[in-house]
Amino acid sequence: MAPETLMFGIGATKAGTSWLYRYLDSHPDCAMPAMKELHYFDTADPRKQAWQVKQFTRKAADLKARRAFAPAAKQASLDGRIAVLEGAISLLSAPRDGHAAYLSYLSGVAGSARVVGDVTPAYGLLPEEELRVMAGLAPRTRFIYILRDPLDRLWSNIRMVAGRKAKADSEVAQTARRLLEKALTGEDRQVIMRSDYAGTLDRLERAVPRESRLVLFFEQLFSHETVARICRFLGIGDHPADLGRKVHAGRRLEMDEDQAHRALSALRGQYEAVASRFGELPPRWRENYARI
Repeated sequence: MAPETLMFGIGATKAGTSWLYRYLDSHPDCAMPAMKELHYFDTADPRKQAWQVKQFTRKAADLKARRAFAPAAKQASLDGRIAVLEGAISLLSAPRDGHAAYLSYLSGVAGSARVVGDVTPAYGLLPEEELRVMAGLAPRTRFIYILRDPLDRLWSNIRMVAGRKAKADSEVAQTARRLLEKALTGEDRQVIMRSDYAGTLDRLERAVPRESRLVLFFEQLFSHETVARICRFLGIGDHPADLGRKVHAGRRLEMDEDQAHRALSALRGQYEAVASRFGELPPRWRENYARI
């Protein structure tokens, strides 16, 4: 049985979704899966499903290897993380007809909470038809989409990936600029796709009723007013938020000026699409848009 209210956090990557997840996880009226990104709806394709299961399986295997040499005091924590991954693997491997396994999984998470959520930024890339299916899964569905200044989001995403790929800290800057160059030349389209706010907004507006979607700016997220707005939208009580806490903040690294101008040119349509919908843009957006 579906929970009464099902909330989807659909992105964008590096735009505050981890902070949103942790805030809702702390809220007494909400229940969130122990794993932030379930990657259920973006793995309907068997190849994507197999790839994601492989990633979760590898992480579980790494944790099991660590547990073998961990002191007794840490084994329980590792056991819990392993169990979470194994639950996600079972979910992704289950039949997708009617999404019964997904709804059962969330019902187990929800307990007596008024809202249960799934925050997976990759859902922002889903086609309209899939978003429409998600919108009909529960008596009340709510979608939250957070927009961050396109240039800042792109560079934060690049820095995150570079930090993982670089073999040493001294190589992060060079790796980041190489990855950005691949994005700007079209060799790697994925990272630019995650900045396609216009496309996601178009699909979201066609698939989800106005009252069921909330679009927020990252630059305005960490305020009492925005937190209260989120609570009203979800139909939950006010709950204090740690507005000063940064989650997964990236390392500081300046973008090459030539690459920055080329990136802004590539992202111009995103600034224009958001401005046409929402009018006044946050100061950081205006600052970068003026550089185009």
